[in-house]
Amino acid sequence: MHSKYPYIVALGVLTLTGCSSSIPTEQRQAARDEINSTSDALISQLSERYPELPAQLAYADGYAAVSMSNVKIPVLGGGSGVGAIYDQRDGSVTYIDVNRYEVGAGLSLGTIQALAIFNDASTLKEYRSGSWEHQSEQSGFR
Repeated sequence: MHSKYPYIVALGVLTLTGCSSSIPTEQRQAARDEINSTSDALISQLSERYPELPAQLAYADGYAAVSMSNVKIPVLGGGSGVGAIYDQRDGSVTYIDVNRYEVGAGLSLGTIQALAIFNDASTLKEYRSGSWEHQSEQSGFR
């Protein structure tokens, strides 16, 4: 029997955990500096393409920037990386590990950088707690 739908819908799920516990104490500041530098570079790149981005960030409660590697074989895939959640209300930064798991058709190998903008405190709090999930047929993080 042939399916009406020729391909399987891929699911993307981001899970978050605090990353400072997995990095030795003496290496944490260097890792944080690298994450902040990568986040700044991502925002600069995106601002060139999307001139409205700086204004959106200025009015947002916060944002998250992540960098991760990704591998996808025909049925399963996943990736891992690091990033930070920047709370613009109080100036705090939460450093995170990011994991992504996928099920569905496709092949890929590469890196992904993502920027999520939080326009309300409740979404920022949910993301920071690690309970936020992004699910879509095509990830908006590519």
